[in-house]
Amino acid sequence: MELNDQQFDAISSEIIKKAGLFKCPVCGQNAGYNFAPTEFHILAGERDNNGMGLSFGGQSTFLRVVAATCPHCAHISFFNLVRLEKNIAGEE
Repeated sequence: MELNDQQFDAISSEIIKKAGLFKCPVCGQNAGYNFAPTEFHILAGERDNNGMGLSFGGQSTFLRVVAATCPHCAHISFFNLVRLEKNIAGEE
């Protein structure tokens, strides 16, 4: 889901406020990080009976995140969108 400009600005500002100039945990690059203006979902499900795939017939959960990509090594870092929204709303 695409974030609107106001959401994206607030979220990226909150990340910078809390983390400072973000440093890649893999290569150490700290400039030019690309924050995607998109909400992603990390999905958690159960393995099917034979262990070969995921089964979504039962209960599944997901984590709402925003992603940032390192311009040097392409490592992707995720930030918990729910936590960021709570911080922005003053519900720390």
